[in-house]
Amino acid sequence: MKQLTIHRQLDFSWSSCYSKKGSPIANYPPMIMVEPRTISWEEIDNLVKQHIADNGFEYDSVRDYLYSLIPDEFECTVYNNRKTILDFMRVGGVYGQGAVAVVRKCIKDIIEKIPSTRDEYLFKEITILRKGEEIEGDVYLLIMPKIPQRELVATKCLYRDNENNVGVVFDNIEELCESARRYSALQFTLPAKYRDLQMLYLEGSGLFVSDKIATALHMANDYADGYEFGIRMFFDE
Repeated sequence: MKQLTIHRQLDFSWSSCYSKKGSPIANYPPMIMVEPRTISWEEIDNLVKQHIADNGFEYDSVRDYLYSLIPDEFECTVYNNRKTILDFMRVGGVYGQGAVAVVRKCIKDIIEKIPSTRDEYLFKEITILRKGEEIEGDVYLLIMPKIPQRELVATKCLYRDNENNVGVVFDNIEELCESARRYSALQFTLPAKYRDLQMLYLEGSGLFVSDKIATALHMANDYADGYEFGIRMFFDE
């Protein structure tokens, strides 16, 4: 029997946008606006892009360079002063490479119980203000390098043509990058060199976590909130 390594997409939950009766109460999940005090996200993104242009995309190298650019101090506010604060939230204001989520300590603790293999994430403690008042509790900015879409194994990714209700597989990565946005993603595949990562961020498609982390988060859903699971990520053999 052949066994496959599978990651699951970890997405932001839309449940907080509805009342208990199912009526819509908000247009989006809670979001935290985050701005570095000493360097902009755009500057960080441009520097990382130049690093990739000069050296190619090599995960460990890009990760180390990105982490070296991340400052320690940030200005953080609740977007639109939203009352609802969750344990796993969107981060706003980020341009390209950098932060991918805002999490409370309960989520950080769950993730850190599963040892990372290649320092695939970085947590920075932050203080969040809402109407000038500090949000209580320990909160962290989750920072990760973004794996380019061009790293995908195009012939082993599956998309849905919603208009004709059929599956679509692209012949090469150029065709995928050019056309995939017109279809709904059903399954991704990355090269085997990424299999050991407990967490990864695929450009344009979000955060993916290992089965170990997904299982731990499933078991924690009685005291942690703000997240849901999406499509699967496989790894080429």
